[in-house]
Amino acid sequence: MIGLGFYYEIILAAFLILYLYYKNHRPRSVICGVYRQDAKFSTIKYILMAILLKLRQKSKILRLRVRKYFSGDIEPHNSDDLDQVQPLSYHKNAIDAVYFNGSSEDQQVLMCGLARRKNNLVNGFLYLRVPEFSDKFLLSPQLPDTNLYQTESDGNQFKAEGLHLKPLIPMKTWKIIYKGKMQFESAKSEAFDVELNATFTSNLPVFNYDTDMHFSSAARAMSRESWTREYFENLKTFHQTHYEQYGDVKGYVLIEDEKYDISVNSVRDHSFGLQRDWRIFHRYVMHFFTLEDGTRITIGVISIPVNFSSIVVGFVTDSEGKKNHPVTDCNFKLYQHGENGNPPKNYAFTFTTELKTYLVEVNSYAIQEFFIGLERESRVVELLSRFTVNGVRGWGAAEWQYRNLSGPPRS
Repeated sequence: MIGLGFYYEIILAAFLILYLYYKNHRPRSVICGVYRQDAKFSTIKYILMAILLKLRQKSKILRLRVRKYFSGDIEPHNSDDLDQVQPLSYHKNAIDAVYFNGSSEDQQVLMCGLARRKNNLVNGFLYLRVPEFSDKFLLSPQLPDTNLYQTESDGNQFKAEGLHLKPLIPMKTWKIIYKGKMQFESAKSEAFDVELNATFTSNLPVFNYDTDMHFSSAARAMSRESWTREYFENLKTFHQTHYEQYGDVKGYVLIEDEKYDISVNSVRDHSFGLQRDWRIFHRYVMHFFTLEDGTRITIGVISIPVNFSSIVVGFVTDSEGKKNHPVTDCNFKLYQHGENGNPPKNYAFTFTTELKTYLVEVNSYAIQEFFIGLERESRVVELLSRFTVNGVRGWGAAEWQYRNLSGPPRS
């Protein structure tokens, strides 16, 4: 005899089928000609991709744990080799890049990066703000352009034109060194002799986007896209290894032989892969910040239309528990913020992890801007900002990147 429970299950299944049908039976919409929205079969595609990504992630983590067991690696994705200079691929847009973005509660700032490219080209820069010296920013000489060149002897290092970023203890300690001229942002005729000697140290975990990113974020982004052979080929072609770690930078800087202490909370990242072509980036907004309770947060949204018209990325580092919690979702919509190329100075949004919802308020106090590429393919706007998250104060930067179509300046 068939019980009532059987009929309830049939009714529930019927309602579920109808729900999925009506939820997905709508035409695809695209906002600003870029940002694809949920369309027909998006929910089904999300469920399918979430399952596949979760299985893939578990499989990759299992393989890494097996490797750890047999090789004795301290961390499965924190191998010594990963933090070293990586060989550039054969591709003309090959990339191996490191980046530091640091600031303090009293608005001291140290931002620098070196991205190794082909033919001894390096996309590099250094920004310093030392309030004891001046409220103005000191800039490396080539800014707002970032095209530097290595000597042959510097080719296998993160080093170019006076700036040297050197890994000392993998996933724990880096050296940040600069010796050369720097100039005020608003008075480039006035140059100063600068020597920077600082050390990044960390006992916090690394967040590797290959293994640690929450599966739901990628599944949600992929569910909005048209699934074609070309689409999945692009995912492979433009994939990069990218990981981030929070820590602290301490040291000193000599400005015209006057010594000033440097102490900032910083995120660092390392990216490498077959290629990075800034022409495929529409834009992104990334937030890197530290809260006064020790929490460190990365949260952002990226638009690379050949892969994802919009994807949420990020994580929360619990400094006490020494654990990272990946972001699962965020209500920050790129088309609602600065799509015209002018980032808002004050705004708010929410994001979630599996454990908590965070309300983020951003209030900027300074702005810097630079370009990347021989043809200025990419424009980056750094908003140095005060943050408030669920009532807790913090400090850091909001980084707004745009595809730049205006090209280099005319002579």
